[in-house]
Amino acid sequence: MEAIVRTGVAFGLVTLLLAGSRVGDQTSAAAEGAVGGTRSSFARGPIPAPRFAEKDIFGKSTVALEDYLGKIVLLNFWATWCAPCREEITALKALQASHKGLVAVIGVSVFSSDQDTEQFYKDYGITYPVFYGSFDLMERYDKVAAIPTTFIVDKQGAIAAKVIGSRTREQYEEMLKPLLDR
Repeated sequence: MEAIVRTGVAFGLVTLLLAGSRVGDQTSAAAEGAVGGTRSSFARGPIPAPRFAEKDIFGKSTVALEDYLGKIVLLNFWATWCAPCREEITALKALQASHKGLVAVIGVSVFSSDQDTEQFYKDYGITYPVFYGSFDLMERYDKVAAIPTTFIVDKQGAIAAKVIGSRTREQYEEMLKPLLDR
């Protein structure tokens, strides 16, 4: 039985990797750039971010995208075993702290056990809400196929950018600057 589950998970990962990366057929990148071997895509027009309402990893509160309207949201898909994801957490915590009330980070834990995610959250002192991501949510968010992948959602709830791979605080600050000035 365990082998069947592992095979299913492996098949799912391969399927996601081969699926491509478009938010429906609505996303076309106006600009793509390589930074440290990773890509960023900026949407041409407003593409509404898919809504969600999920219980946090501790089951205590609901994390709903609509509750963050008026703020810039960094929706970060990550995994506990992903080294670039781990490196990025310090930057994400700092961004939220330095732009308190303007920028919110939401973590989406994927491909990690509940126990590992909860322990990781505590060990890394994560200061933003995290919930468990589903294949359905990954599909709705541009067929997330690599981690970390971060969606920058503007104050109106539209996807402003898709960032594949980890970034430094400085790199995120550059991406956020035009959105903060609006």
